[in-house]
Amino acid sequence: MKKVLFYDELIYLPEEFLNEFESYKFKSSNLTHFELLNRRCNILLSRSTLKINRNLLSGVPLYYYGTATAGFDHVDTEYLKSRDIDCFIASGSNSNSVAEYVMINIYEYVKKYSLNYNDISVGIIGFGNIGKKVAYYCSLFDIKILVNDPPLRDNSFDFPDYVIYREIEELISNSDIITNHVPYSEKGKYKTKNLLDNNLQNIKDNILFIHSSRGGIVNENSLLKYTYPKNSNLIIDVWENEPYVNQNLINASIVSTPHIAGHSINAKLNASQMILDDLFMKGYINKNYFIDNKKSDITNRQNIIDMLEKSINNRKIYEDSSTFKESPEKFTELRRNYPPRSESLFLKN
Repeated sequence: MKKVLFYDELIYLPEEFLNEFESYKFKSSNLTHFELLNRRCNILLSRSTLKINRNLLSGVPLYYYGTATAGFDHVDTEYLKSRDIDCFIASGSNSNSVAEYVMINIYEYVKKYSLNYNDISVGIIGFGNIGKKVAYYCSLFDIKILVNDPPLRDNSFDFPDYVIYREIEELISNSDIITNHVPYSEKGKYKTKNLLDNNLQNIKDNILFIHSSRGGIVNENSLLKYTYPKNSNLIIDVWENEPYVNQNLINASIVSTPHIAGHSINAKLNASQMILDDLFMKGYINKNYFIDNKKSDITNRQNIIDMLEKSINNRKIYEDSSTFKESPEKFTELRRNYPPRSESLFLKN
């Protein structure tokens, strides 16, 4: 008897792979506990719009869950652990997509103010999958790079020689561009909720501030309070109370998008490949399947400029912003039905 697989329509899987299972494609908004239970689902693959918890999975003979997303706020990992259900999170799958989103906005900011790359500094808060890529791309422009990541520092991480480690207050006061890439955490030694709050009062004038990590890491009221008088350039992709958004922050930003920085088609393909690799490694499938997903090296300034010009056309971030600003109440709809957008800026893994 074939194993039963349920998979989200936005997860791209090879036909040959699907033929190994009794397969059902679903929309997150339509999937029910009854259907999973009735069809005796064994493997469930979804994105972040589906809440993975006891209500959905009670009694379902599930032994593997995979999310094709880097975030896992939608997953009750403790419940899965209590059921001994394998759980896979595609961490890093959308890191280049977000890094490209950030670099497009940095590139446009430099053009807007006719800046010299050698005279500006970027502050990167969080040096994980995304922060590392942003730093590498910025290094090709010879931008001064300041980095803050206490967990890595405390574990004696060897930061590359093209970045300078700074405490967060010093980073904020000395950066012309600030971008944050930390996970959301409400407690513990490295709590990140409201990580950027009253410490924003020391930002420079005309700063570029990019927020594309998780809503709640930046206190939106403080951001407005301290950036508005200083003619700041705000790029906001994530929001404290998604899908409800702060209209004042939309009005104050030059770019507002509905949490889609990591939603490129390449990011989705990366996540699908990571799930296939994990299923094979854990013995749930007998052969590995490979998805074609173009990769290339970016090695110099002219190379990255050429690619960013293509990225601007391919990603259509500014068109997305205009659409979202006209109808912010359609946050969920715009995010769920986001059109396929290809990356142009690539790094080999």
